[in-house]
Amino acid sequence: MSEKTYNTEDAAKRAGVHYVTLRRWLARGKFTPSVGIEMADGRKLWRFTEADVRDLAKLAGKYAEQQRVAVRNVRRDAIDELKKAEKDGALTQDELKRMSDEIQSFTDQAIKRVDELLKTKEQEIMQV
Repeated sequence: MSEKTYNTEDAAKRAGVHYVTLRRWLARGKFTPSVGIEMADGRKLWRFTEADVRDLAKLAGKYAEQQRVAVRNVRRDAIDELKKAEKDGALTQDELKRMSDEIQSFTDQAIKRVDELLKTKEQEIMQV
């Protein structure tokens, strides 16, 4: 018996993304399913296996990591600005410490939210 496959719209629904997003990923080469059928007019008809859907979950993880890095970059820039203000005499060391701790708290909350969203998305993708 052959493995069950999904069309683009069904695979996108399982992955929790819009089918246009999945088609864009296909066109840009960010994701390639294991089954592609060349049509007579030059178009490709893509079919997605369960393994492909699992790979979409991995792709979601990749994007989550990019978001974590972006959050950390914002934290770094904010702390650099605070250090510059402290050096210029606009902030005391105590204010710098308090604000740095507050920024770190916001960063931790944002990363926790990204992780929660990723976990939810992976569960949505993998549910049968």
